[in-house]
Amino acid sequence: MSIGGGESGKYIVKITLDNLSFHNLVDPSKPDAIEKLVIGGQEGNYSARMCVNLETACWQLKHL
Repeated sequence: MSIGGGESGKYIVKITLDNLSFHNLVDPSKPDAIEKLVIGGQEGNYSARMCVNLETACWQLKHL
């Protein structure tokens, strides 16, 4: 599992169990828009549905 971001209070959560198939945590209730996030020191464009708050990211970390 990897969690990136945080500068703007938004995080991207990814998980793989086999290093072949990767999955992103998404919030389908969010709009289909683009957010700019800095992850690993590099700015990128991400779907707003992939941007979650710290509480959600930490919950995933504890329960997966």
